[in-house]
Amino acid sequence: MDSVRRWLIFMSLCALVIGLVIIVLGVRAPVGNATAVSGTFQYYSNDASGSRVAVFKISNHSQLPIRREYYYELHVRSGSGWTNQPTVYLPGRKAGPVVRPNESETFSIKPPAVGNRWRLCFPYEEHESWLRRTLRRLGLPVSQRPSYAGFSDEIDPGF
Repeated sequence: MDSVRRWLIFMSLCALVIGLVIIVLGVRAPVGNATAVSGTFQYYSNDASGSRVAVFKISNHSQLPIRREYYYELHVRSGSGWTNQPTVYLPGRKAGPVVRPNESETFSIKPPAVGNRWRLCFPYEEHESWLRRTLRRLGLPVSQRPSYAGFSDEIDPGF
């Protein structure tokens, strides 16, 4: 009976140590770098219905995976500054796919119907691992992942 008790204590301690290691590794994640994500206009095209779309590529050169948010903004050149257009929400409020480090995502949007130069503002966040999400759901103190706003280059509407 005494050996069974020792075995149970040993197994409990092992489980505790493994759990603590998982928590420490899950909470201590590398820090992101907002300047390491870029949005680049690729070209104008037409979608299946024949409407004009602008195709972009988001490149992730940070050390963390990212996910584009479920909305974006267009900024139109107005003199020496920018005028924000109304926020556009994607159908079903679905965020973009996870873009792993050193990978990219290509997607299209409806360009503004103005003759001025414009740019895309695409908010994104660092993508959390399943472990961090689980720890947060359990109410454990896990730091919130930051959100960023990336901007494309200026786009000529006559391009």
